[in-house]
Amino acid sequence: MAASGKKRSSRKTAPKKRVMPPGKKPGLLPTGNTEGYTEYTARPPENIPSEPEQTEDSFAQSENSVYEESDRERFMTLGDHLEELRIRLIWIIGVLLVSASTAGVFIDRIHSFLVSPYKTVIAHLPPAQASPGLILGSMYGSIEIYFKLAVMIGSLVSLPISLSLIWGFVTPAVSKKIARIGHLVVASSTLLFWSGVVFAWQILFPVSLEMMLGTFLPQDVIAQTTLEKYYSFLFMIVLGSGVTFQLPMVIVILGAIGIVPVAFHKRAWKFVVLGMFVFSAFFTPPDPLSIFLMVLPLWAMYIISVFFVWLIEKGRRRRDKERAKEMAQSDAA
Repeated sequence: MAASGKKRSSRKTAPKKRVMPPGKKPGLLPTGNTEGYTEYTARPPENIPSEPEQTEDSFAQSENSVYEESDRERFMTLGDHLEELRIRLIWIIGVLLVSASTAGVFIDRIHSFLVSPYKTVIAHLPPAQASPGLILGSMYGSIEIYFKLAVMIGSLVSLPISLSLIWGFVTPAVSKKIARIGHLVVASSTLLFWSGVVFAWQILFPVSLEMMLGTFLPQDVIAQTTLEKYYSFLFMIVLGSGVTFQLPMVIVILGAIGIVPVAFHKRAWKFVVLGMFVFSAFFTPPDPLSIFLMVLPLWAMYIISVFFVWLIEKGRRRRDKERAKEMAQSDAA
């Protein structure tokens, strides 16, 4: 059979490559089924990460962070933190040693000052019951008492410095606001502790000593005790009073973070007062007058601290209302 027409080639021809018309930008795709590139649309972006939006809260958070403001703290490793902690502990021990050594120089005057309440109570007793003075209970009792006195006085003097150094180690990891609150807590706690010590020395200890060696002293019994027991009694009352005077700080902190609000105190104030009596009984002599003298300032400070918690909650509610009002206005706009 004869072939008609032109002979078809068995080779496949490559598809004709379209050429971008002049004046058109590369990276555009044709739209529709038209032959020419008459309409073009931009190619959609693929996997392009968007920049995080910077808000006022993020800027405020970065500005409030003490940690981000210090280049030294930003690049500190665990070893650097441990080294800084070691340096601060050395400073604390050094301040304590200097304070205790200074107190040791004047230890005789300090001892004479601290035994003056005992001499006052003994002076008002009948001659048959009055003792010439304190007695030494052991051979090394005087050295032990002098060492304890020096450490005690040194600790009281160096207390604010030690607390400031400890809080300074934590400060770089918190915000400016929390750092300021922490410094205020350290100062307030130190002031309350010293207030408790002064209250115990001026009021609680003399009254307790008078009750033990005067009022409840049986007849034909000499009021005499050892040096060790006298200072143990003094340390128990003075330190116990200082620790007990931390109650307002604990109440304000728990109320500020919302754990113990004012509503709780309205319901449980009777149990709080009962707890004051029980707690005071551990740090005072077992006589009703001493316990009452300890509870009386605690009750006054308790009322004041609850009032401060009420002020904190009131300010928090006001800020919440203002924030809700601003959000409502922004939504309406």
